[in-house]
Amino acid sequence: MTAIGAILRSLILGPERESGRGPESSGSAAPELPSNRVIYAIGDVHGRADCLHRLIQLIQADIKASAAIEPLLVLLGDYVDRGDQSNAVVELCADIASLWDHEAVFLRGNHEDAMLTFLSDPVGGAAWLRFGGLSTLMSYGVPNVAETMPEGRLKEASATLARNLPDHHRSFLESTRLTHMEGNVYFCHAGVDPGVDVGNQSPRTLMWGDGADTPGRDYPHIVVHGHVVVDEPVVRNREINVDTGAYFSGHLTCVRIADRSIAFLQT
Repeated sequence: MTAIGAILRSLILGPERESGRGPESSGSAAPELPSNRVIYAIGDVHGRADCLHRLIQLIQADIKASAAIEPLLVLLGDYVDRGDQSNAVVELCADIASLWDHEAVFLRGNHEDAMLTFLSDPVGGAAWLRFGGLSTLMSYGVPNVAETMPEGRLKEASATLARNLPDHHRSFLESTRLTHMEGNVYFCHAGVDPGVDVGNQSPRTLMWGDGADTPGRDYPHIVVHGHVVVDEPVVRNREINVDTGAYFSGHLTCVRIADRSIAFLQT
């Protein structure tokens, strides 16, 4: 095994892999993809540009070690909030070509949805400040903000954010998608309502998780998502969850999906 391969093997599933623990697992999920396709899906970044940069480096090393022919990078949303590097994360994503020269897909999480709402309707979107928005405002240089502010101050903060937000950052946020699907693998931020066909899932379910539940073993798709923080990546029936709380744990997780293969890389 090459040195790079040994490093990646030790990193699969994160540091606890060395003590014999793998992901929480129940049942099996069998991806069906073309033999030349390898998908790397990254969980919630939440303002940790340092973790995202390191994880992309690990993915690039894995591509070289495995000779993946058609790699795809999928980010599952929640780039902003909580961590203090939201500005840097959005810059990295908006200029992904500087680090990544393959195909990339960016999905929208509830935190991007809330940020865009605050930009267009600061009073109606004021709740964003109470679940992570303050750190994003500060990363974009918006001064004197608090979780609770009067209407006039909310409007002032929104206007300042709009002025300080680079055009390519706003274009990136507005271009994010709700879903992506390849073969029998379905990617979204928060999960699905298993009683509803994937083509009819509501944006609220996909971004915020309202109505989301664990797909059973007979569900026609493997659902890959983040949004719900877990200690270790979860593979359960037809569901894969890769939100390992990077903003406080430092462990940003990526699931590596190929035909009939699931593995994990983690910072």
